[in-house]
Amino acid sequence: MISEEKLEQALNRIVDTDVLAAEKKVEVERRKFVMNRVMDAHFISNTGSVEARKAEARCSEEYQQAEAQYLNAYLDAEELNNERKSCALIVEVYRTQSANRRMG
Repeated sequence: MISEEKLEQALNRIVDTDVLAAEKKVEVERRKFVMNRVMDAHFISNTGSVEARKAEARCSEEYQQAEAQYLNAYLDAEELNNERKSCALIVEVYRTQSANRRMG
């Protein structure tokens, strides 16, 4: 059984993290944009075939750092998103339990 206290905590966590979740989502997009800009900058400065230029760009230290920052931002956003989904699940289970109590 989910207590009203647990329900309140879950609802509060969802409400309290609305802005943070949006900020983390924007950070992921920003990091992806930076990663792509680094890739493009290295791509146009290299010579050779398209695939060779892409490979050289991806192997650059700057690109690898940008990629690591993107993946870290993605991980942070997903952790918060999963926590919020867990809280939403608590709310849904509580609603089901409440409905079942009313039914009999």
